[in-house]
Amino acid sequence: MVERMQHIDVEKQLEKLAREARPGTFPLKVRHLSRRLMGRGYSRGELLEIFEHYRSVLRERGQEDLEDDLLDVMDQLNGWCAPHAKI
Repeated sequence: MVERMQHIDVEKQLEKLAREARPGTFPLKVRHLSRRLMGRGYSRGELLEIFEHYRSVLRERGQEDLEDDLLDVMDQLNGWCAPHAKI
């Protein structure tokens, strides 16, 4: 139950970032959030799971730009990026 509540909290943070982000700033803010959450003990796998769920929310809303930005950050968490971009 605690784990589910933590996931909901992260999704709320993503929602706030998506709502308040100026064009082009969402991926940078999600990268910063990812680093902060990893510092609090979240694993890359946990973040990817949460981000994947939130990505589906963005898709349902038709927010393709934000979905693409989130996918880019997910690639950086997975290591599917240049070495200097990896989170």
